[in-house]
Amino acid sequence: MTATVVAIPVSEDAGRNVSDDQRVHIVVHIQAEVLDLEVARRMANAWLLHNAGNLHGATKPELLVNDGLFWRFEIILGLQNRAQPGSGAMYRVGQIVLDAASGEVQDAEALAEELRASASAIEH
Repeated sequence: MTATVVAIPVSEDAGRNVSDDQRVHIVVHIQAEVLDLEVARRMANAWLLHNAGNLHGATKPELLVNDGLFWRFEIILGLQNRAQPGSGAMYRVGQIVLDAASGEVQDAEALAEELRASASAIEH
């Protein structure tokens, strides 16, 4: 992981008293151009359609700050209840992570295998 160094200005007040509260409030500002949330969600859903099937969907978005910026979504699998038409169940089967700038799916091959295995286990 790449380290991010944040310079903290320090006052050279040698005679200052340290308060009982020995904490500092820090605000980190990141300026970046990333894909719009809905564009990223559509890209995730398109990838899921082509690699895992039409019953998968991306939900609950999060923007991650790591070695870069990434959109992360929970993956939900919706299955119909054949015994009761019109009803079904939703299963959380994983997470999909996209590069927030390019939309590239991270660990795509491993994710596709994981999703196929999860769907197979649920359906049986």
